[in-house]
Amino acid sequence: MGGGRGGGYERSSNSPLEKNIRGLGSRFPRSRSGYFGEPGASRDVRRIRTRNPRKAAESFFRSARRGSEKVEEIKPGVRRAKFRDGSHVVYRKSSSSDGSPVVEIITKNARGLKRQKIHFIEEEK
Repeated sequence: MGGGRGGGYERSSNSPLEKNIRGLGSRFPRSRSGYFGEPGASRDVRRIRTRNPRKAAESFFRSARRGSEKVEEIKPGVRRAKFRDGSHVVYRKSSSSDGSPVVEIITKNARGLKRQKIHFIEEEK
C-alpha cells in the first residue's frame, strides 16, 4: 500500500510558519528544544538581546509572517498574522510588562514549534 509516488508520509512540513521559523534560526539564536533566545520570567517567555530591539522585533515578525493568510492590526501597536492551520504570530510594539517590543508565536498544528513570547531587549554595554 502507498507504493506509488507521493503515497507515504512526508517528514517535512508544508506549513509556511515552520519554514519561516527554521529560516529565522540562522539570524536569531534558537535552542535544541525549539525556543529562541534565552529564558525569561516564565517557561514560554524568552529574551533576545540586541542593539536595536524594535528593528530586530519588526524584522523577526516580517520574516515569521511570510505565507500567512492575513495580517491585521488588532489594536494600535499590535499586529497579528494568521496562518491557515490556526497558528498566529503577534507583534506588540511595546510589552505591558517591561515596555520592550515582543513577538509571540502561537502554534496549532506546526510540528517542532514551541509557543513562545519573545521580548527583544537592549544589549548590555
